[in-house]
Amino acid sequence: MSRKNLHLFEGVGLELEYMIVNAETLDVLPIVEKILKDHNHGELVDELDVGQIRWSNELVCHVLELKGPGPFTDLTIAAQAFSESVAHLNGYLGSHGAKLLPTGMHPWMNPLKETVLWPHGQKEIYDQFNKIFGCQGHGWSNLQSMHINLPFGTEEEFGRLHAAIRIILPLVPALCASSPIYEGRLHDHPSNRLIFYESNQARIPSITGGVIPGPVYTFHDYELLLKKMYQDIAPFDPDGVLQGPWLNSRGAILKFDYGCIEIRLADVQEHPRMDVAIASFIVALLREFVAEKYCSYSEQKLVTTELLRNVYDKANRFTVEQVPLSYAKLFGVTDTDSLPELLHAVFERVKGDLPAFAVASLDHWFEHGTLAMRMRVAFQRDKDLKKLYQDLASCLQENRLFSPY
Repeated sequence: MSRKNLHLFEGVGLELEYMIVNAETLDVLPIVEKILKDHNHGELVDELDVGQIRWSNELVCHVLELKGPGPFTDLTIAAQAFSESVAHLNGYLGSHGAKLLPTGMHPWMNPLKETVLWPHGQKEIYDQFNKIFGCQGHGWSNLQSMHINLPFGTEEEFGRLHAAIRIILPLVPALCASSPIYEGRLHDHPSNRLIFYESNQARIPSITGGVIPGPVYTFHDYELLLKKMYQDIAPFDPDGVLQGPWLNSRGAILKFDYGCIEIRLADVQEHPRMDVAIASFIVALLREFVAEKYCSYSEQKLVTTELLRNVYDKANRFTVEQVPLSYAKLFGVTDTDSLPELLHAVFERVKGDLPAFAVASLDHWFEHGTLAMRMRVAFQRDKDLKKLYQDLASCLQENRLFSPY
C-alpha cells in the first residue's frame, strides 16, 4: 500500500496469500521463484505488477502474495482484479502441473521437511527470524492470510482508527476462520492459523503482545511500545536487523512508512470475492465506530484489552458463544447476543452501504457459516481430505463460493 497521504476510508489496501501446490497430489510446490522469473522476462524480482495486481514472494517459496499496487478506492473493482489475477496465475500454473490452493493452512504439509525459505531479497531479515525463532514450523511456513490496510492522515485519525480496530478485531476469527485442518486431521479451533500465529514468537512475548493491541492512541505511545520490543529482542539480535515497526506481530499494527494500520487476523477464504466482501463489511463497521454512532471515542478508548481478548477467544471456537453484554453494547445491542447473532445484527445495519457482490457473498456466509464450519461439515461427511481441498481449489479457480451440500 503506497503512502499517498490518504485520510480515513479514502482507500483500502488488500493482500491475499495462496499456496502453490501440485495439481494432482496437492502437495506444496516451492516454485515462486520460477513464477516471478517467468513473468519478468527471466529476471528474478521480489515482486512485480501483473495487470492490476502485484505478485510478491513471502517468507517461503510455496506461498505467493497477491496485493494491490496501492489502495483500492472501489472494492468491487478490487474483487474483480483479484479474481482475474487468480485466473491468470492458475492458467500459468496449470501448464506446469500446479495450481493455487486457498484456506489458512495446508491440510497435511510437514513444515519441518517441506519448508523452503526464500533465499533472495530480504534474506538477511528472513535468516535472522529463522535463527531466533526457527521458521520451519506451521506458524511460519504454513499460514495464509488476508491483510487489510486502512489509511489515516493525521495522528488524531490514527487514534480514532486504532480505537475502532481494537473493538472490531475480536470478531475477525468469527468471520474469517478457514484453517480447521492441519497435519491430516480436524482440530478443535476454526482458525488454527491464529493458534500458531500467537505462539510462533513466544520466546519474546512482547512481540505478539497477546494479539489484541493495547489502548495506544498517539504516535509517542506507539513508539514506546516498539521500543520495548526492540529492547526485548536485542540480546538475540545485537545488530538490530529486526528492529523495524514490522517486528510488531499483534493482530493489527501501525505501518508508519505507509500511513496505515494493517489488520492481520483474517484467514484467506475460498475465493477473493469472499475475502473482499468480508473486508468491505469490516470497513463498514469501522466507519460506524469512527463516526461514534453507538459509543463515543472517549468510551472506545476505555475498552479494556481483557474484554476484547475474552471475545477473541470465544470467536475462535466451533461452539456458539455468548458475548459479554458490555461488548454488545458497544455496537448498540442492548441484549447479550451470541457471536453469530451479533454479526448478523450489525450486518443488517450496514449492508445497504456494501457493494452488491459483498451482500450476496455475505448472505451465503450467514446461511452456511464460516468457511471453517463448511469445511468441517464436508470433511465429517466424506472423511476425504483430498476431495475437500480439490473442491476448494476448484472454488478458487471457478469464482465459486464453497458449500458443503
